[in-house]
Amino acid sequence: MTKYGMHGNIMQRRRIQQRIRSAYLNWLSDFRPSFLPFSAAWWNLTDAVEVTREGSVSYLSFNFTLVDAPAVLT
Repeated sequence: MTKYGMHGNIMQRRRIQQRIRSAYLNWLSDFRPSFLPFSAAWWNLTDAVEVTREGSVSYLSFNFTLVDAPAVLT
């Protein structure tokens, strides 16, 4: 092995790691934000229905259905 052989190998690995890291960060930047505020979207609220189960268990059931959401939040 030459005098600078080991050093060159380490430098090559670092360049490859930097390329991989850069490609990964570019890939991540294409994702949408993971947070959607409730008020930023349009929702459809179903009518509330009283549900009674065996014994004394009863509750109201309703549903919010997402109708439309913004393409990208800024």
